[in-house]
Amino acid sequence: MLASVTAWCANPYHAEGFENVKAPSQIVTYVSAHDNHTLWDKLKETVPEEECMRLNKMAAAIYMTCQGTLFFLSGEEFARTKDGQDNTFKAPISLNRLDWEKAWENKELVHYYQGLIALRKQLSGLCDKSKDSYKRITDMWKEKDVVGFTVLNDEKARWSQVKIIYNARKNSYYKEELLDDGWEILSDADDSWCWEKGICAGRQIEAAPQSVLILGHK
Repeated sequence: MLASVTAWCANPYHAEGFENVKAPSQIVTYVSAHDNHTLWDKLKETVPEEECMRLNKMAAAIYMTCQGTLFFLSGEEFARTKDGQDNTFKAPISLNRLDWEKAWENKELVHYYQGLIALRKQLSGLCDKSKDSYKRITDMWKEKDVVGFTVLNDEKARWSQVKIIYNARKNSYYKEELLDDGWEILSDADDSWCWEKGICAGRQIEAAPQSVLILGHK
């Protein structure tokens, strides 16, 4: 997981087959494409239905907080489905088309994607495509089903640094790290637009179950 955060550019997080990657510009970061299952169909096949929406948000927040060039399947933002089929190359248009009624039905998920995209554009440490970009990712750590790291942004950025935690556990994760008053919640399990609201992060880090928590320091 930490290898993908730096787009496989930082040792010792080089993964097998990625030893020659020189910069995030050489890496496409994604979780679903036109081939194979849609993200939603994959989730429905592998986890309880009541977890699908939460994990869809988590998956989106993970790859949108990694370095590299972002890519996602059209319709992923509103839980696009191909009825569980993984190869629809010769399937009819009725299956492959974008169902815009579903976009309205899942408008909350669409809004979550919009917030993540708008936030990422403000995090220069994630958008850096230079060969030294991996140096912007610091304080990487991991525990069972939880990983975290810090992103260093440009001096003129709205947030000088950002702490990100991926919590795959089915219970909340508490990190014994006291925060000063400069930390804000930028995005959590339910709201990717927290960064517009100036929400104080409090003194202790708490990541909700199966979610990504993003904190920013002004």
